[in-house]
Amino acid sequence: MLRSLIKFQCALFFALALCGYAGAQQPTPMKPRSPPPKDQTSHPRISVDDDDQSPLTEEMLRNSEIKRLESARKENLERAREAAQLGAEIRETFKRQRSLGAAELKKVGRIEKLARSIRNEAGGDDDDEGLKDPPALLEAALSRLSEMCEELRKKVEKTPRHVVSAAVIASANRLIALAKHIRTLGG
Repeated sequence: MLRSLIKFQCALFFALALCGYAGAQQPTPMKPRSPPPKDQTSHPRISVDDDDQSPLTEEMLRNSEIKRLESARKENLERAREAAQLGAEIRETFKRQRSLGAAELKKVGRIEKLARSIRNEAGGDDDDEGLKDPPALLEAALSRLSEMCEELRKKVEKTPRHVVSAAVIASANRLIALAKHIRTLGG
């Protein structure tokens, strides 16, 4: 009988020890954290919880994307302004010299490159359509180039950054075709 009692006590002790060990292995539920006090002078803290980090991360990504789009728009505006300036310079130089030199042909190539960049940034691609009624005389072609550069600049300036403008794309395509035509006339 004593032996049975000892066995029972050992089994009971073992069972209680096992239950205590299993209970110790389970994590204790954490008390929910209260949000930190709103302090107007400090920046929001990044917490370890995914729930708290997700809206902050999304906001940071949105702000980063907005800044990137604004930067791309500024670059496009600069391209359009540079093209307009080069177009006016080429026209004035031709009026004085009555010829198109290597420097002016290089500027025409630069205008073509700027127009391609503007078109690509606006979401357009190559237009297989050639230039309608190309000017036969170099002076008329350069005058038209200058006008088209200025027209493109105005369209780019008026177009908001979040709008894809078919007019900008079409103007850029016409400008590219005219620049190619001028290079064949002048070179």
